[in-house]
Amino acid sequence: MKGKIAAVFLLLFSVVVPLVLAQDENTPGTTPTPTPTPTPGVEVTPAPTETEPPDAATLPGLNMPEAVGTPTPSETPEETTNGAGEGVNPETGQAVVDEETGQEIVAMQLGPGAKVRLLELERAVIRNILKGKKVVEFIQENDSNADVADLGAVLAELESLKEEIALVQPQANSDETVKQFVDLKNDAISLSKEFRDTARGMLEGMDKSGLAAKFKEIDWSELKALNDQIRQLIREYNAQRVERVFQNIEGKAPAFVQRIRAGEMSVKQVRAELVKAFKALRPVQKNKVFQHLKQLNAKRRVFRKAKTAVAGLNFLERRAKRLENRIQRIKQNPTFKAIMSRIRDRMNRRLQNTKSGKRGVRVNNQGFPSRGIHGNNPLKGIAGPGGGA
Repeated sequence: MKGKIAAVFLLLFSVVVPLVLAQDENTPGTTPTPTPTPTPGVEVTPAPTETEPPDAATLPGLNMPEAVGTPTPSETPEETTNGAGEGVNPETGQAVVDEETGQEIVAMQLGPGAKVRLLELERAVIRNILKGKKVVEFIQENDSNADVADLGAVLAELESLKEEIALVQPQANSDETVKQFVDLKNDAISLSKEFRDTARGMLEGMDKSGLAAKFKEIDWSELKALNDQIRQLIREYNAQRVERVFQNIEGKAPAFVQRIRAGEMSVKQVRAELVKAFKALRPVQKNKVFQHLKQLNAKRRVFRKAKTAVAGLNFLERRAKRLENRIQRIKQNPTFKAIMSRIRDRMNRRLQNTKSGKRGVRVNNQGFPSRGIHGNNPLKGIAGPGGGA
């Protein structure tokens, strides 16, 4: 009996609490502090300064907040394998849907979770654009003859990508929304990696100590509205998850759900309320909770597997079409007129590599192939590919 009760609590926490764990900003009287995710061969980005909007966690590759969705204890390694062999990003050589992305997709079962994923992606791209501009400034200040047109071309595409993300209308349990999220996330990772690889060669021989100071100059006010939206959507998402569990059992949601929506509960408080609500149930209801939680976990695994398969199919065809549209959009933007020829040539190469399914070989400003990712990275504030994300 004790074993079953323990299993119930494990399932209960795995379905509900991981989503609340991301809401450290809801803990009364505290300021959220991000926990950086280590990236192989890359220095971990330090915690943001007081002027940079705080995030709940980071996703490898984009410095993106994880926000909602973590693997549940009931999922075995076999069950969490994404199986995305058909879909490979030709610019990183990594799976289109890796382990991290597969975990994120699960949150897109519900409308608020889908919206959070796109807003997080938009926020990450904006952050990298702001930091990228400071890198360009730093290079120009240290070398007045530096040709930064290639970096400007990447930033131009990131600007277009930001607009594309903002135009997505995410829907719950939608194949199209999942494909859009996966596609745009892969683009963001490719572009961030390309920028960092290109800038690394240009920074050789420069004193990198001033780069951190440049990042501190960034005005993060652009991200405030996004942060507010994300916080509220995460609260709504977590509240809906709790409702789904208890409405099936008692026909109504527990009273503390409204406190979750209002952001009035800490993680510890939510755990305590969940335990209290479960203990108050009759034995037959407790058994129903156990069965219902098992079903929810099973549905999450099925959802993840199905959406992963959908996202991997025809990825290159979708990317080619997306790049063609992006080239036309950028051509119409007078802001990039001075470097338009560089942008066009670069994006046409990306398009041809995508159509052929080949991975592009990038070169630095001396014409040599870009180096791999190494430690002591002077661009640690710019997101890298990380863990195959």
